[in-house]
Amino acid sequence: QKLQVNGTAYVSSDITSGSIIRSSGATNTIRVRGNSQYVDFTNLAENAYVNGTIIANTLSLFGNNGTGLSIGATGNATFAGAVTTTGDLTVSGGNVGVGTGATAGSALQIESAGLTGVSQYGIVSSPLFTSAATSDSISIRAQIRTAAASFTVADAMGLDATTPVLGASSAITNIRGVFVRNQGAAGITNAYGIDIAAQSGASTTNIGLRNAGITS
Repeated sequence: QKLQVNGTAYVSSDITSGSIIRSSGATNTIRVRGNSQYVDFTNLAENAYVNGTIIANTLSLFGNNGTGLSIGATGNATFAGAVTTTGDLTVSGGNVGVGTGATAGSALQIESAGLTGVSQYGIVSSPLFTSAATSDSISIRAQIRTAAASFTVADAMGLDATTPVLGASSAITNIRGVFVRNQGAAGITNAYGIDIAAQSGASTTNIGLRNAGITS
C-alpha cells in the first residue's frame, strides 16, 4: 500500500489495507482510504501528532457521506451524523443538551424541535427487564439528593409537571399533568394505578396526597 504526501509516495509494510493520500484541494489534510470508504484528517497544523497527544489545530474525521467527528484545539468534539455506542457511555464533569446547548443548572436539557409523526415523545423509557429482576422492575426512578453543606431548599420535587407553553395558533383539547393508564394485564396479581406509601419522618406535616384544587 501507499503513503502519498505532496506527490511523493512511500511504501509502508505497516499499512495492510487501503491507502493514505493527500486529499485533493485541501491543505494540511491526510486521507485514509479503504476500498470506497475514507476518513479525512483535516486542518492539521505542522506540529500536530496523529499518534501523539498534541493537536495544535482541528482534527476532523469525515467519511465520504459527509458525516464524522471534529475535535477542536480546546478538546471540544462535534459529531455530524448519527452516533452509535456498543458499550457504556459516561458523561463526567459536564452536562448534556438535546436540541439545545448544555446548561449549568440541568444535568440533561431536552428541547428537541425536529420530532415527526402524529405521536411524539420527549423521553421514552421502555427497558426489557431480564429474568434476574426478581425484586424490582422500575422504568424510571427519581430521587432528591443534596450536597453535604449547610443550606435549605425551598421546594424539592421528585416530579414536576410544570405549566405548558403553547406556540402561536396552537391548541390542546385535553391536558393531564399525570396520566396513569390501565396497569392490569394477564399475569399480574395486583394492579394499582397510584400507590402512595404512608408518609412519616417530616417534622411538621406528613400527608400522602394533597389536592389544592377540586377532586372528582
